[in-house]
Amino acid sequence: MNTTILVVDDEKRMRTLLKDFLAKKDFEVIEAEDRRASVRDI
Repeated sequence: MNTTILVVDDEKRMRTLLKDFLAKKDFEVIEAEDRRASVRDI
């Protein structure tokens, strides 16, 4: 079972960096650019 992590950051570059790193560690990653988007995506 994979653990899901929500990455919220307004910088696309930082979200991509974190997503790639966490995916290599077998985490499922959901990303959002701000708080409103993160609540909408959950």
